[in-house]
Amino acid sequence: MPNDIKVVLPPDMKPEHTIRFGDAAKLHDPSSFTHKGIITAPADYDAVMKADNGIDKKDTVITANYTHRTITMTLFQTKPWKSTITGALAVHPELESFGINDRKKRYLVSELYDMLKFKARYFVKREQHAKLLAAIKEFDAKISVAIQDKDNLKGNMLQKRATEITSNLDLQFELRIPVFSHESKDSSKWGSFIVEINVGTDGNEVIFHFESESLYHYMRATTEQAFEDELQKFEGRYPIIRSY
Repeated sequence: MPNDIKVVLPPDMKPEHTIRFGDAAKLHDPSSFTHKGIITAPADYDAVMKADNGIDKKDTVITANYTHRTITMTLFQTKPWKSTITGALAVHPELESFGINDRKKRYLVSELYDMLKFKARYFVKREQHAKLLAAIKEFDAKISVAIQDKDNLKGNMLQKRATEITSNLDLQFELRIPVFSHESKDSSKWGSFIVEINVGTDGNEVIFHFESESLYHYMRATTEQAFEDELQKFEGRYPIIRSY
């Protein structure tokens, strides 16, 4: 244990000081770290560290994964304390709540109505929102009558009746909504695309899901543009690996 020696200085040199004797603290290797954020996270980190020359360019690599929509900056890649900063092009929670093009996201007719009634602000045409809710109510009333007839519950008759009813209803609409989490709050810069409501059956229940071919293409094009915008910030400074 180190000993403490108290040295009392003259009155004009107060306060009292303590001199400690003992071994100096041991040196330790740097600790690794992992950070995850929005798509701009690696470039934001680079901008801060670049000002202090805090990044070893020879031991840093950028990896762009277009499938998972992530850009990762790997620091000290040859060292035990290798660290990563990953930015993800995450789908905006409001768009994700629709479950468009996700076959696992299915709605019963009452669930469909409840989910859509609070989404009017994302409809390009507000009157289209009102008409869609009316159409869902009309479908609910007609399919309820059909289900009361047990013959309609045999084989694929329920699917046929549901298809017949929806054929006379307009179950297509246009959304304008933020697609990715980092996008501006300015609605004029949001994505705009057509969505279709498809109907199916699961046992004795009618189920719905959303599909949008235009959203698929929009997301693909937007991902590529967002990646190129971010990767340009690293061009000529770090190796860039692209994975598709």
